Amino acid sequence: MDERKSEPYRKLTAALDIAVLGPEMEPGSLYTRAEWAIQHASDMGRIDTNFGGITGVRKALGFYESIGMQCELHVGGFGNLALFGATSEETCEYYERGLLRPDEDYDALVPPYLKELCDPMDQDGNVVIPQGPGLGIQIDWDYVNDNLVNE
Repeated sequence: MDERKSEPYRKLTAALDIAVLGPEMEPGSLYTRAEWAIQHASDMGRIDTNFGGITGVRKALGFYESIGMQCELHVGGFGNLALFGATSEETCEYYERGLLRPDEDYDALVPPYLKELCDPMDQDGNVVIPQGPGLGIQIDWDYVNDNLVNE
């Protein structure tokens, strides 16, 4: 289905007894998400900081909360995780930790400029939200300084 056309999603949402989540990659930030919700093209919303930044996602989450619609934060990241922690479970119950393949160890995918993942998982399978200043990003400044590019 072409995500840029909401009519097929309206029909799908009306026909199914299970919740339809969307849109995934449709541009337009909170405005597109509001339009999909108002047009009943999805039963649950989806957004991330790639579509409007932290402010745009916060506004979209407020919209979803005001109409009683759940939202899933699409893909991981420090910004999405901070927003997840600042949102009620009634509105945002789901967090997408990362895109994985069966042969990938997500916990080993720490970028070299970071000291740890943004979203480590505890023994119970819960994602732990960083508690440090700002978004909780712990930068490996030794790595950064060793890899500076002089112009």
